[in-house]
Amino acid sequence: MNRFYLLLFLLLAAALGSCADASFTPVDTLPVVNSDLWFTSEPVGHIQGRIHDDHNGGKNGLPATATIVVAWEMPNDPGRLLYAYGSGTITKYGQYSFNYDITLRDTLPIFILKNKDTSNAVAACHIFLLADANIHEGDTIRQSDDWNTYKIMGSLNEISVIFSKGSPTLAGRKIPGNPMGFNSFVATRWDLNRSVTDFFPADPSRVEIEVDDDGHDCKQKTPLWLQ
Repeated sequence: MNRFYLLLFLLLAAALGSCADASFTPVDTLPVVNSDLWFTSEPVGHIQGRIHDDHNGGKNGLPATATIVVAWEMPNDPGRLLYAYGSGTITKYGQYSFNYDITLRDTLPIFILKNKDTSNAVAACHIFLLADANIHEGDTIRQSDDWNTYKIMGSLNEISVIFSKGSPTLAGRKIPGNPMGFNSFVATRWDLNRSVTDFFPADPSRVEIEVDDDGHDCKQKTPLWLQ
């Protein structure tokens, strides 16, 4: 019997040791397979706008490696994760001025929907400007991490792109105008957990990416819509 308890003790010690040695990378990969994708039957969406630098007036320009990432909220995940699915292009139209063009496909990963009822679906994505392509499609981004890890330069801040189909609710109320497909909305208030409490359609002229020196503003001004 003593041998049994000794063996049990050694096994538990080994298990605890392996947990202590475990480590987690800032970005996890969650590849999408065909069975995860839902064909929305809605048109492909385009989000276009300018990249605006509040801090330096655009004087520093953008690095040649700058890229756009589309990150969707994963509402059923307690870790408050964002899932990278989609990307955009950046074009220069002046010495220090840039436009972006984001294509949102007619398929979406099912696990980013607020509920499994695809006839009454809603999902929310956030747009981030990165210094380089260190986040790829299939990666997950943790809201609580130091965003410098991801080399985030800017974002749409309080503006999010909402996909809706049917008559879903968002932040406890119907979406104004009952729009279908992809549309941009502005969060007007959110609580200390950065959850949206009110929203309204975004003025197209405001759908611009705000550049931030260290990513701090991006984190503070990017509320969660589906939590």
